Amino acid sequence: MTVSASISSKSNCKFSTIAPATISLAINPTNTLPVSGSVVWSFKCAGSADPAVYVVSASNGANFFNGERRMKHATTATEFLPYSLGFTPSSGSAAKNAVVNVTITATVAPAAYTSALVGLYSDTVQISLDP
Repeated sequence: MTVSASISSKSNCKFSTIAPATISLAINPTNTLPVSGSVVWSFKCAGSADPAVYVVSASNGANFFNGERRMKHATTATEFLPYSLGFTPSSGSAAKNAVVNVTITATVAPAAYTSALVGLYSDTVQISLDP
């Protein structure tokens, strides 16, 4: 027998952006600076908590290894490109029904791409909004 319960948050925060988003990076291997790209997702909290306290986070991705998020090469399964992912803001408080915009930024350091195999790289990450 299994007994389970799900208690909803008083904050009731939900992303308005429901379609998958893509951050595309055009990398020139002769550059000497980090390469970044970003998307903006929006959410609002419509629950009884006013203000609602929130935290935005991400899964490690499909190719996480040794403490790093990595994009996998499209045709060479043994080639990866490490990257970082950041959120602005990553946490805070939101007034009831106020729209909050979160910028999600992916960055690849020069040391990761200067000797990388030419081609397309990708990763899939799940974004979470708590509570």
